[in-house]
Amino acid sequence: SDSQMSVETERAPACWTTAAPDPEDTLAISAPLLGAAAEAGRARAPAWTAGRSKSQLERESHLAADATLSCWPPARARALVGAVALAISCALVLATARPRVHTPHAQVQQPGARAAQPWRASHAPPRLRSARGSALPQPELRRSKNGRLETTLTVAPVHFATGDFELNVRGYEGRVPGPTLVVAPGDVLSINLVNALAPDDAFSSGSSGSSGSSGSGNNVGSAAHAKHSHESKKAGKRETVGGGTPLPLYLNALHRPNSTSLHVHGMHVSPLPGADDIYTAVLPSANATYTYLIPQNHPLGIYYYHPHLHGSSGLQAHGGMAGTIVVARSADAPDAPPGSDNEPTLNLLLIQTFNVGGGTVRNYKWASEASGSNFPLGLTAGTPTVVLTVNGAVEPVAAVRAGAWTRLRIVHAGHNDLLLLSIQPALALVSTDNGGRDAAGMAEALASGAAPLAEERDSRVLAQLAPLLAPLAAFSYSSYARAAAGDKPSGKSPGCEVFVLARDGVELSAPRLQARVLVSPGSRAELLVRCSSAGIFDLRTDPPKVGFSDWTHIGTGSDIASGALMRLAVLADSAAGPPPARDALRYGAEASNGGSPGHAADETYAAAAEHAQPARGLYATMDLQTAKLPSGVLPLHIPMLQGKVPIQRPGGREAGQTFPYAWYGMRDREYNEAEGASRTVTLGATEEWKLINERTLNPATQLPSGVPPPGTPLEESPLGESLSSGAFADGNHPFHMHVNHFQIVAINAPARSQQNGANGGGINATLTVAATAAIDYEVGDWRDTISIPTPGSVTIRWQANDFVGKAMAHCHIFGHSDTGMSMDFEVLGI
Repeated sequence: SDSQMSVETERAPACWTTAAPDPEDTLAISAPLLGAAAEAGRARAPAWTAGRSKSQLERESHLAADATLSCWPPARARALVGAVALAISCALVLATARPRVHTPHAQVQQPGARAAQPWRASHAPPRLRSARGSALPQPELRRSKNGRLETTLTVAPVHFATGDFELNVRGYEGRVPGPTLVVAPGDVLSINLVNALAPDDAFSSGSSGSSGSSGSGNNVGSAAHAKHSHESKKAGKRETVGGGTPLPLYLNALHRPNSTSLHVHGMHVSPLPGADDIYTAVLPSANATYTYLIPQNHPLGIYYYHPHLHGSSGLQAHGGMAGTIVVARSADAPDAPPGSDNEPTLNLLLIQTFNVGGGTVRNYKWASEASGSNFPLGLTAGTPTVVLTVNGAVEPVAAVRAGAWTRLRIVHAGHNDLLLLSIQPALALVSTDNGGRDAAGMAEALASGAAPLAEERDSRVLAQLAPLLAPLAAFSYSSYARAAAGDKPSGKSPGCEVFVLARDGVELSAPRLQARVLVSPGSRAELLVRCSSAGIFDLRTDPPKVGFSDWTHIGTGSDIASGALMRLAVLADSAAGPPPARDALRYGAEASNGGSPGHAADETYAAAAEHAQPARGLYATMDLQTAKLPSGVLPLHIPMLQGKVPIQRPGGREAGQTFPYAWYGMRDREYNEAEGASRTVTLGATEEWKLINERTLNPATQLPSGVPPPGTPLEESPLGESLSSGAFADGNHPFHMHVNHFQIVAINAPARSQQNGANGGGINATLTVAATAAIDYEVGDWRDTISIPTPGSVTIRWQANDFVGKAMAHCHIFGHSDTGMSMDFEVLGI
């Protein structure tokens, strides 16, 4: 809502220029086109060139992928007027108050032009402002048309201010979060990622060479750079877009804070270069085009995009670089009801956490310093050290009708803390002694400044609820209190029913009633919510109560965000308030009354559901729980490795600086791309992996010297001995795998009884391991990001049936992944 969140248009000018990709690996490059328009003494002409790589096309020929990479080195200059305008060599790109998709055009490079600084005093970054308790904003929607969405995401500085929190961050398209991209199965999604950040300093880049500035004469399009780039491939160095010395691969410390790459998290697309390629660094003042061919059987649901360059992804994601991707039956906007003038909404809740206080890699301030960032933070006195935001706002307000079903589409785009979600009455407000108003009256007053949410209209989903609602008819607030005291991990929230419809983009086999929902960083959840009576409720995240069994799954040392996320004004049917919003998505079969307040089944819903398109896509009929494993291929055991003694690693902006890091690894070593894939997989074969988070490494272990040589079994190495004698793990390490979802086939916590005995039995251990994991998943679920029982393990199975190439699996706490808790795997064709 522009009334609640404003964007100031003053922005550092930037202009991007063109250069060809490696001439040895290019089919065609578009001819330079110079476009200039003079207005108020300034010219506006974005720049673009595209090259089609022969090797990429050959690798992607089975999907006819058209992947492009192009480079824009920058220059800053003011446009001349009159006759001098004919000689303009670069144009200033000026942002408008509302970011728009634009068609880029090429422009001529000024040789030797200097790269932009983060911003000049006279050109501050755009400022985002929103008040605490304002109406829930919805990010800008960009939809595919005629089966294709071509869009640009520009990474640039943003001054982010919400409530009493202010911080300079890196953002997409001048917003936090970035725009929402809506596509359909079978579509082509093409994203032109433009890195408009200032160059990384030489030391913070992790190399002694240039980081992309053309001021030293290192021209991106020069023959010298082309030769160097080509040789770096042969030497095993990570490729870069935008020139400069390629980044050393083996550096598990924060570095190159202004270089980036892009990941479409959870999407079932190719990982090859030009598609979901996280390995190629897009340097400052460069751009790269990512082209994703979305399969026809792609599951319908919620995904998201974020930076993923090793060593800088955490800092950038911590600063707000994230946006949602929705795969829907149709990307077209639904028709507005007659006489309707309200904007459609996705009911999207993209949750982010900002921390400038405690910790190391999870602390934006510490991470900025350790990475050598030249980015001024803009912190002011009195700024809170931790803040939770929803769509960039603190504690925004939304309005719903009592008795109406409402779908909340939740994305956890935070960088570190887990979320344990519940809906609770705002007890401090729901009273009769506040101006003589009761809860209904207070909700009506609050709703006057709230954003109306859309009511659920999917007939198929509503029909599924009918058999599940009867047992809840007599479920009262007092019975909830008794259930909570008994520590049930599932059940009804006080005053509201919450059903989980889908996790990580895959619809569950049936809606699942849950009082508390665990969402790890990177995970998504679609919740169907109905509050039976008028009042004010909070969507919250809180650590479990002392003694609750949730701790036995989450881990007593895990970071769990705490606080109100969003306030719901629940209105009585007779209350004056905003009408329900339109849902921004089309459904295969819509109910005429999406928010039927009754508990009885609606025959209209059931009839329509028979003809509705299934949402699970390729996972609708796939079940690997009893699948045959390939002969001669052992299941892969993957311990999540964490050292207890900090080690010093280089960093900062001055030579000789070091910073203390925890040591992280995965399987049997810390991440090292140069050593190649930890696992090779045959296309079509069923893989079984056991994800283990039972113990930390013995503090006496000398790291990283205790890491075994490649090929040495972990159990036969000093690292394995250290792991077996270490303390029980207490911090969760959420696991994420790229490209393919996996199915959960077993949940285990063999050390739990020992741990409870050692801790004096302080945790409720009466519930089964599966029951405590149910706050996140159950056996049989398909996911791409999950928590791991801590201490304990979870066994998963998956198949790669469509895409070959190298991809990554890692802990999705960004600071852990950036500093070693990652591994590569590679899918090979038959």
